[in-house]
Amino acid sequence: MSTNRSVPNRNSEYARSFSRIRGGGSDSSTDAIESRFGMLENMYIDYEGGGDAVESIPGFRRLLSFGMNINGIYHQRVNGAFDYLIVHAGKYIFRFKKDELDGAKLKSAIAVMRDTRSAAFTFESSLYIIDGESMLRINESGAAFKVGEAGGLTPYIPTTFLNGEPREKRNLLSRYAYERFVLDSPRDYIYGTRGLKFSVTDEEERLCAVVGCEMPVRELHIPTYALISGKKYRVTEIYDRAFSNNKTVETLITNIGLKRIGKGAFSGCTVLKEVNLSYTVSEVGEEAFRGCALLGSLHFNTASFTLGAGCFVDCTALNTVFFVTAPVNTELVFAGTGLENADIVIENTNEKLTLSFKPRGHFSDITEVKLDGVSLNYVVDRTDLTVRITVEREFEIKGKTLTLKLSVLEGKDLEYGDGKDFLATEMGVSVGIPGAILGCTVAAAYDGRVFLSGNPLLPGVVFYSEKNTDNGYAPIYFSADSYFIDGVANNPITALLVTHGSLAVFKEKDDGMGTILYHEPKESANNRSTYPISYSHGSIPTFGAAVNFFDEIIFATERGICALDKTSSQGFREVRCRSELINPMLFASDLKRVRLTEWKGYLVAEIGDTVFLADSRDSYTRDGIRQYEWYRLTNIGTYKNDVRVFRYSDEKIEGYDNHENIDAIASGEAYSELCNGRTVYFIPEGDKKWLVCKTEEFTGGSFDPCSTVFSDGDRLYFATEGGDLCVFNTDKRGVAPDCLKLAEGFSETEYASAMGKRIHPYFYSFDRHAVSYGACTPWDNCGLPYLTKSSVRNTLTLKLRALGARGISAYLETDKGGIRELCRIPLATLSFDCIDFSDMTSLLGDYSTVTLPEAEKDWTEKRIILSSKEFCSPFGVYSVSYRYKIKGKIK
Repeated sequence: MSTNRSVPNRNSEYARSFSRIRGGGSDSSTDAIESRFGMLENMYIDYEGGGDAVESIPGFRRLLSFGMNINGIYHQRVNGAFDYLIVHAGKYIFRFKKDELDGAKLKSAIAVMRDTRSAAFTFESSLYIIDGESMLRINESGAAFKVGEAGGLTPYIPTTFLNGEPREKRNLLSRYAYERFVLDSPRDYIYGTRGLKFSVTDEEERLCAVVGCEMPVRELHIPTYALISGKKYRVTEIYDRAFSNNKTVETLITNIGLKRIGKGAFSGCTVLKEVNLSYTVSEVGEEAFRGCALLGSLHFNTASFTLGAGCFVDCTALNTVFFVTAPVNTELVFAGTGLENADIVIENTNEKLTLSFKPRGHFSDITEVKLDGVSLNYVVDRTDLTVRITVEREFEIKGKTLTLKLSVLEGKDLEYGDGKDFLATEMGVSVGIPGAILGCTVAAAYDGRVFLSGNPLLPGVVFYSEKNTDNGYAPIYFSADSYFIDGVANNPITALLVTHGSLAVFKEKDDGMGTILYHEPKESANNRSTYPISYSHGSIPTFGAAVNFFDEIIFATERGICALDKTSSQGFREVRCRSELINPMLFASDLKRVRLTEWKGYLVAEIGDTVFLADSRDSYTRDGIRQYEWYRLTNIGTYKNDVRVFRYSDEKIEGYDNHENIDAIASGEAYSELCNGRTVYFIPEGDKKWLVCKTEEFTGGSFDPCSTVFSDGDRLYFATEGGDLCVFNTDKRGVAPDCLKLAEGFSETEYASAMGKRIHPYFYSFDRHAVSYGACTPWDNCGLPYLTKSSVRNTLTLKLRALGARGISAYLETDKGGIRELCRIPLATLSFDCIDFSDMTSLLGDYSTVTLPEAEKDWTEKRIILSSKEFCSPFGVYSVSYRYKIKGKIK
């Protein structure tokens, strides 16, 4: 904080101190918060390394160059122990062990997706990536499967009906559905020819008889049961003359339950060729099959029956009769029936059953029929959309489950739904079943489910998956009724965020319901979860970036980076801007491009090559509204076609010259040659060969700015537009650079013990380039804007943190004299020497206090600027203080 006496005295000295320096923005007015610097560049507070001073942020290094636009960076943790980084570069997906990224080589891709910005969510130990056309699952072992593709991950196929009753909704990710029938009573499904006509014979016992058929048929199946006016009746007989003189029936098959075939029921059926009578048939009436000249195959599945007189007379082709077991009193039974001279054959088989199943859902085809997992042959009757199978014995299938696999019709709801096809947009565009889900670009995991949105053809729809079960199908089962629609117009949903026990849905515009809507689970009457709106905010269009930042929901809007602030005892929240100090810089860019993440207590907001850090541990109130302390990082990106920096050397080698500007950056092209068995670098100039040394620094080249930022909670990564993956060097605490490790007698253990959590200056380069670090106090009029002042000579004092700076430039700017350089630090006359990277003592000092040569006169307000542009030259500032005297009123 700053201090100042309230009553000025012309002959007295007054002290001014900035001892709690924090982040800053572009605010340069004299009423700026005095404990905050007016501007900081590439500076922040390193809480892990001490946290008392504002200091240079460690630089970053390039991990991999993909040469393709990086569309997404994701983190996957397996079994709580192994960390992987997943990179979506171009159309390829790569997976790397996080602790093996340094020095890693570009490996083969594990999958291919669209070359577009992607999104991801974690469910259990698998990572799922969506790109607006497909969904990719990466499992624990790193195997990648696309949902729904051949050889990929098969979506869960639900059982939409069980025994004809609704059970599950179809899966929008699958083109298939199951319908299952438990065959506790197989006779319920015995096939009957379509179009049969029935007549009730006993209402009390629920019995009926077949009286004919409404249409011509070739194969006549008599069922066990019939449905008459919605009631179920047992079919026990075929009426007298029901099919007499029929010219189309070629085959008759009766089923279990039929007892009697009436008189003349099939007489004159001249094309009837085969009759198969079930074992329950005990009576065949007089002349029942008289004149069936082509009848050549007759099967009895019982040995006890009664045949009426002349029932098979004039069946000239009937020479053989088949029985399961030998009939009793054949001569007596056959007498007068027309079967007197027929041969009798005993078959060691039982009667076959033809079963019929009618699927309830909308489908285009039957693709598979199984009985307890064993595939069966089947026939699909397209006229009535039924499935027929034939089985050998009733007792062998009783209690088993028949499963039909159906190809469902796209864009249609199941028949027991409300009939609304929500997959059709207002423009009449129809979205395929998987396309509704795979077209999503926004994701979140909440309440044991996955929530997806962002399909441009369904802008207001949020889909949610079924809850996880032991089958583990939750992320790949989106049932047809598991969705909600936020809004009434086509205003896109830009983000989904799980926060404070709710799912927050962010919308681009307000269409009457709001732009931020909260949903919470609610159990419905049928034990299904729904997600009604519990609260909403309106009139604040959001831009898509949203993140949980400790207790606040942070998101991007046209007003800047905002939060939902508690404003009442009821817990209601209002939208409050948290970025007022940096809004002028934010508004100079496209806020729709901002990317947000949280890293070690900092909110990270990236827009191009500029990254802003908001400190969760430090804030202040301005006009009654909480504001974060912000820090600004610039020139975040990499370089292409840059060149190495050489500096003039003071080494003495015969045949080479030493330039007068020792350690300065050499100009000209450097050459190398062997001298006494070693490589020597020099720059020729006339007859001189200026001896130079090769450095780790590079310069020049074309700049490739940052395009996205990502934090796994520990490291802060970013990618560039050209496809470079980089990481900030904050993970190098206590790590020695290679140049020290190669030194004679170096002990890595001793180094790590001595350095602790400090980071060596070697790691303060931005992709091997020098970076500009800067700190500037706010314009200070000492609370006396109407009086001029004069600085007391040599009282401008800096308390600096010793991080290894080679040189800090100190500038003074006043309203009177503009800006001028005071000095460069360190100087021989000051309290610390030039830093040698291998000098541990100079790196480990907690702080250094230096006094600068400043005695400015007749100023009204001034500010102090500290800057370092040297390669690997970080510094930190604890405080800035000075003394002044009152000169008089402004003239």
